[in-house]
Amino acid sequence: EPYARQRDAGIEALARKCNVTTRSFSGHTILDLDKVLATPGFKPPISMAGIQALLKTSGPVPPALAAPRKLPSLTIEGFEVPD
Repeated sequence: EPYARQRDAGIEALARKCNVTTRSFSGHTILDLDKVLATPGFKPPISMAGIQALLKTSGPVPPALAAPRKLPSLTIEGFEVPD
């Protein structure tokens, strides 16, 4: 959504100003919405059949990533973070 992109850009700019590193990850797990929206003649689906057609024309859905075996420990300078 446009408001969310604007909000996120503002947060990232504030973080940079405060020397905080940020990382962004796509929130969509099935389709790359930017790619879908850029498709010539794209029309948003208004029914389940439209969603199914969109999935069919957008290529195969990528397989899920494997679950991590272990998460890295969280360390924040100046703070104690329990394991």
